[in-house]
Amino acid sequence: MRRKRFNMESEKQKKRKKGLLRRFLPYMKPHRQTIAIDLLCASLTCLCDLVLPLILRTITNTASTDLASLTVSLVLKMALLYFVLRIIDAAAQYYMADMGHVMGVYIETKMREDAFSHLQLLGHNYYSNTKIGQIMGRITNDLFEVTEFAHHCPEEFFIAFLKITVSFIILCTYNVPLTVMIFLCVPLMAFVSGMLNMRDAFRSQRVQIGELNAQIEDSLLGERVVKAFSSEKAEEEKFSRGNHKFEAIKKTSYRFMALFQASTRLFDGLMYLVVILGGGLFVIYG
Repeated sequence: MRRKRFNMESEKQKKRKKGLLRRFLPYMKPHRQTIAIDLLCASLTCLCDLVLPLILRTITNTASTDLASLTVSLVLKMALLYFVLRIIDAAAQYYMADMGHVMGVYIETKMREDAFSHLQLLGHNYYSNTKIGQIMGRITNDLFEVTEFAHHCPEEFFIAFLKITVSFIILCTYNVPLTVMIFLCVPLMAFVSGMLNMRDAFRSQRVQIGELNAQIEDSLLGERVVKAFSSEKAEEEKFSRGNHKFEAIKKTSYRFMALFQASTRLFDGLMYLVVILGGGLFVIYG
């Protein structure tokens, strides 16, 4: 029964995600060219990161196999190649940080306009049942998060996919069994990351900040009434309860974030452990 309920909830979540993506994609359509260049820049930064170990490997392998062939000319060529790649990397990073965020700002502005236009069409019942602070939170704080999503989400997923794919191909040219052993950690890492679902914690945080905004607004707008009935102490206690609730929610969200970061570092260490153990055994047994 519990499994059936869990499956139903996961199906609802999938449908909600699809619906959100369907509504979000039209806002990204006018910026297809910017997104394409942003992803190209992301691939260039990824290339620069992956080339450095290969350059170092070339120099160390040349030195260990034939020291006489390690000339000043070769070292200068490798250094020049890396310098050029760093210039490309800096230019690509600048574009991603500048135009990527600007694109997010354009999307945020358009969404805020549409949200405000939609609010003008809603009836009295909606405003009677919804706190103004919550509405303000949606069209200010929440849409700022949309800006970050619009810029970073496609870029980060693309970089992750590219690094995993290219790294796998490069490492397979050196040692297939060791590469497979390392990459077996990736599904386990993905599973643990999925279990540490931070979405609900951060959603509760946004809802509670909306409640606080609404409470502050009610208190300040009714300031004359509060003073007339000498209710300052009651208002302070009410605000303190809401504030401490927000504190507890925020602590929980940061705990999830800490667990996520700690698990990521743990799996990083696990991969290095596989390299040390697997690589060491392969060397021992030839």
